[in-house]
Parts: sequence; structure tokens; C-alpha cells
Amino acid sequence: MSPPARFGRGVGVNPDVPGFLTVAAVGIPCLAALWPAERHRCAPMLKLSLFASRHFDAINMMTLLFYGALGAASYLIFLQCELHLGYSAA
Repeated sequence: MSPPARFGRGVGVNPDVPGFLTVAAVGIPCLAALWPAERHRCAPMLKLSLFASRHFDAINMMTLLFYGALGAASYLIFLQCELHLGYSAA
């Protein structure tokens, strides 16, 4: 069974720009409307005061750095295995 044509074209494939723009055009206004809607609720899903906390910001930044480093390390390990140790990509 061959993979879908979308994945079989190799490097240089143009992404689905109209689809991305459609999702962005719907998602960004919805996200902007969520802030005032949650601010006026008596029991919001997430307390908006959390975003004023330095600890919350620091924890989020450390999580972002940790997962970025984890992704970079796994990419470099696979690259090392393929290029220098002779393993195949498949």
C-alpha cells in the first residue's frame, strides 16, 4: 500500500496555505473572544490571575526550554545514528 500522495512528494512540498489561513482566521478571533468571556465568569476554566504570576511564567518558560532541548537532543541522536553510525532512516 503506497502512502498518500501528500506525503510522497519529498522535500520542498508547499504546505496547505489556504487551509492554514482558514484555521488561523477562525482560531485567532475565537481566542481573542475567550479572554473577556472568561474574565466575566464566576467560575472560569482557568484563573486569569495566573498569567500575572512570575512563578507561573517561569515554570512555563522552563517547560518550553526543557521540551525544546528534549526535541533537539532526540533529533541530534537520530542524525548521529544515521550519518555516522550507518543506521538507515527506515
